[in-house]
Amino acid sequence: MSQNSGSTGNNEVNAAASQPSARAWAVLAMTFLFSVSSAMLWFSTTAITDGFIAEYVFKLGAENIGANIGLLMTDVAIAALISSLFCFFFQDRLGIKTIMVIGSVLVVGGMLIAALSGSDFMLLRASRYVGGLGIGCAASSSTTAISLWFGDKKRALALAIWATWVPVAMIINYVIIRPFALAGLVPPSEELIGATIGMHPEVMGEHGPDMAAVAELAGISAPNIHLVYWVGAVLAIVAFVALLLFYKNPQADSSAIHMEKKPFAEAIKFITRRRVIALLLCFFCFTFVSNTFITYNVDFFTTPASAGGLEMDQGTAGLVAVLTSAMGVFAPVFGAISDRLTPGRKYLILVFSACCYTVASVFGFKAWGTPALIAYIVFTVLAMASANASIRPNLPLMVKEGGVTAVTLGLAAITFLEFFGQIFTIFVGMVKDGFAVVENGTVVYAGYAETAWAVALPVAVIFIVLALLTRPGKEDR
Repeated sequence: MSQNSGSTGNNEVNAAASQPSARAWAVLAMTFLFSVSSAMLWFSTTAITDGFIAEYVFKLGAENIGANIGLLMTDVAIAALISSLFCFFFQDRLGIKTIMVIGSVLVVGGMLIAALSGSDFMLLRASRYVGGLGIGCAASSSTTAISLWFGDKKRALALAIWATWVPVAMIINYVIIRPFALAGLVPPSEELIGATIGMHPEVMGEHGPDMAAVAELAGISAPNIHLVYWVGAVLAIVAFVALLLFYKNPQADSSAIHMEKKPFAEAIKFITRRRVIALLLCFFCFTFVSNTFITYNVDFFTTPASAGGLEMDQGTAGLVAVLTSAMGVFAPVFGAISDRLTPGRKYLILVFSACCYTVASVFGFKAWGTPALIAYIVFTVLAMASANASIRPNLPLMVKEGGVTAVTLGLAAITFLEFFGQIFTIFVGMVKDGFAVVENGTVVYAGYAETAWAVALPVAVIFIVLALLTRPGKEDR
């Protein structure tokens, strides 16, 4: 009897929320702006790598370039991991709006610290921790807010639109801001460095040249790279004001999810179901595989052919890598498809994503010519777009009986696994180095091809198995 009553209640709620209101779309716009501004901070260094090296890393020593860029990405992931864990336990208690307002303040703070950091690498790292906390809040709270305002028939499309936050941020950073941010750049070329050392022998020390002194004497700098942070700060401030003044949760009779809160111990039972656990692990696999390639794409593209790479120049490699990730803007196409499928068939889009990433892992990091590169890019784009349109939208369907508390916990758990998957890619570098071949002090084979097969491919296959496990059983249907 109680189960039938609950089912009737769910039908009433979803009927009320089947057609999103104008306020629902306004909520999507506010949360999207908040998330895009945070992702601009997250992927800022990948868009202005040349200027970043000239202004920060080179002054610490050219040998630290790769390590320092990696550190900045890891800093964000660690901070976002912490804040998503905080959201898991406290977002339901504090309220979605509170988390979004706090998160937007943290993003503004991270942007301003980076904008004012000058050439201080430690200040830049501090900005990544502060902003990273905001990024974790953005991913956890924005998806919950959208899930409350959009019903089952439009939620996949709404969350797929939101899921373009990272591709849109990359397009803004790379296509719009990068040309202005790198204006006046004096890069640390080998010719310039050699000429400067020759003219100023006093820069030579016991362990080699003082790179900071060489950079100053040679005029190596990127005076406008902080532009990306100033623009991001403005967008984050606009998002903060909008969320603070205009966001509110939907009324109980117009929400897509039951707004009554449940005790934590009761709500957690909905998160530990087989299908939900499989869905959560799908997101970990998706994030791990995608970040395996995102992290090392540019490095592989610029690696000499003799070492197993594609030997692109830095600008072309960066453009190809960013555009590959930016093609995630096609996620709404799969979101619209998902909304037209019955609940029992929505898992098929997730299976499709896992299969596409498996194929991408076969062709990824392979110096097999242009056809292989195109195949890798196409299957990567399909995998990213379909995963972003299926994983988060499916969770509210699986735990809707647990109401807003279960949805809040589940989406925070997804965010936690998203950044945990990014941190886990630290092992990819270890595997790559393990396969590398060095002769006479020179890397003649970088080990990229084996890394894709030994690391990304097995996880992608596991992704397929987990996606199949999210198929609803008779009791779910």
